[in-house]
Amino acid sequence: MNQYFQQNGGNITISGVSDDGIQVSYETDDNDVIIDEAEIQAFDAETMTIVLRIVCSKGTYIRALARDIGQALDSGAHLTALQRTRIGQYTLSDCLRLEQLTEWLSTNELTARQA
Repeated sequence: MNQYFQQNGGNITISGVSDDGIQVSYETDDNDVIIDEAEIQAFDAETMTIVLRIVCSKGTYIRALARDIGQALDSGAHLTALQRTRIGQYTLSDCLRLEQLTEWLSTNELTARQA
């Protein structure tokens, strides 16, 4: 299915055309959600599994977006995995793996944030 996301003011329209030519469209009315990018990275037709990359504003509920996509397709949808790859300027490459945390803590001092 070819699908696209379009933002009109505060509304997001999720649209697509199924393989049999049926036009599907669903519009949300949440003014707080901004989807800057939505990319289908993988699709498995046998398991009906889609891997999406989403770039969005803070406060976006990705589980709700999956639900909305399912509604737009007249189907159900849910998450099987969720990975945050960036928050603000920080990316996964800026993060420590859990096994690196002990080493980092032994060489760095934690201080309380100033209020």
